Amino acid sequence: LATNRGIRIRSPEFACFGVRWCIDIFPGGAAESKHGSVSVFLTNMTDEKSVDLYFGFSIKDSDFRDVNYRVEKVNRVFEPWGNTGDSRGCANFAKRVDLMSALATGA
Repeated sequence: LATNRGIRIRSPEFACFGVRWCIDIFPGGAAESKHGSVSVFLTNMTDEKSVDLYFGFSIKDSDFRDVNYRVEKVNRVFEPWGNTGDSRGCANFAKRVDLMSALATGA
């Protein structure tokens, strides 16, 4: 996995409640991340529809224990694809070393 900031891995698109989404992971962190952080963002891929929702991310180990967990405490508006605000997430979701350790032990 990339360790440089700004290198994105994008999931295939998926649909939920009539909206197309993808998850963007920056293993080396997004441009604004702290050194050693992994970034995770949820992106609205639907062209014509804003979406207002609560969301969160969770990484679990092979025993289904949380390695890291983050939930937004307020509703966020996801603008249609291609607009400012189409993506929301965590620039400093987790320490890269913690996630790599969990992956090495079977997460």
